[in-house]
Amino acid sequence: MAIGLLAIMPAAFAQDMQIEFDPGRFASDDAARAYIEASAMGSAIEIHALDITAGTAQLEGAPAHLIRSNPAYLRVIENAPAGRARVHEIHLGGSAVFASRGAPAVFHPGRRTGWPGEQLRVVAYGADGREIAETFAPDPRFVRHEGWSGTGDHITGSNRSHIQDAPLPPLSVSLPEDTAQIAVFDRAGSRHAPEAGRRIGLIEAHQIVEAGQ
Repeated sequence: MAIGLLAIMPAAFAQDMQIEFDPGRFASDDAARAYIEASAMGSAIEIHALDITAGTAQLEGAPAHLIRSNPAYLRVIENAPAGRARVHEIHLGGSAVFASRGAPAVFHPGRRTGWPGEQLRVVAYGADGREIAETFAPDPRFVRHEGWSGTGDHITGSNRSHIQDAPLPPLSVSLPEDTAQIAVFDRAGSRHAPEAGRRIGLIEAHQIVEAGQ
């Protein structure tokens, strides 16, 4: 009976999410799509931004309880629907560490791009300590250098970068409304490259306040 109900009413369990899997698991996009569709157990889903090299995909209409229970997926991050996310201004650079929760916003999970150190990884956790969202934001301390000759030609090997030794200015990101804890990592470490990230701040539940307080 439970299987019949799933087939009849998949929308009742449908959610949008981002999944991560072992980059070497699937030999082709078609193989990955077939596996993901099969894991949805007959529910009508849409698969976007499939990248088997990075091991990521965006799903729409996916039954979250089935996707989360599949051990092939290293991580499943549910996208908060519009109206259930809020702008969070994160303060880590001064004597007071806190996050000010403000206006409603749409949460769009980001991906790590650019140079090492160019972005910060912001992770939101729910009241049960489970990771519920991840996004990336530019690190304002990041400085990139690039050399050009007097004729306008790029100087080979001149590219370099560093992170300024300065306090981190307030950081504004959208996170789910039910965020109970926030961690910020520099150099944008991820599940696949945790050594690339160093936690530079942790904001506990009592340090997340409503804007204006």
